[in-house]
Amino acid sequence: MPLFPPMESLLKTAAEGDKSFSFLGVDVASLELEPWPLPTMETEGMEVDGEPERKGRVLWTAPDRKAVLLVEELGPCTFRGRHGGELVYLLSGKVTARPGDGSPEYEMRGGEVGWFEPGLWDEWVVEETYRKFLFAATDAELPY
Repeated sequence: MPLFPPMESLLKTAAEGDKSFSFLGVDVASLELEPWPLPTMETEGMEVDGEPERKGRVLWTAPDRKAVLLVEELGPCTFRGRHGGELVYLLSGKVTARPGDGSPEYEMRGGEVGWFEPGLWDEWVVEETYRKFLFAATDAELPY
């Protein structure tokens, strides 16, 4: 069984002449999510302290598996690892993050957007269960 089981596609198709185009329109705040395994260094380049509940749904994966759109929900915990080149929109919840280089910690709350350059090491303390929309693009194949 795959690590992240495929779900019914939410992509829609529009046709123009002899070409077809895919698009996505979804309410990520109320989207039904599936239970997901906790990330590990081997699977997603992160380690998690504790046993928080994790749910998610992959919305789209690039054919080469080097880019993904997904929605994830994660309960209170602490996790650390390297970002892969990500744009995050936190829909709900609260996170306090500590960059690995000793820079000042920062917070993210529901309604905020963050962009993380590939390779940035961070520790996130999930203080309130979050739901996030994530776009990640990397040079390596992703597990989703």
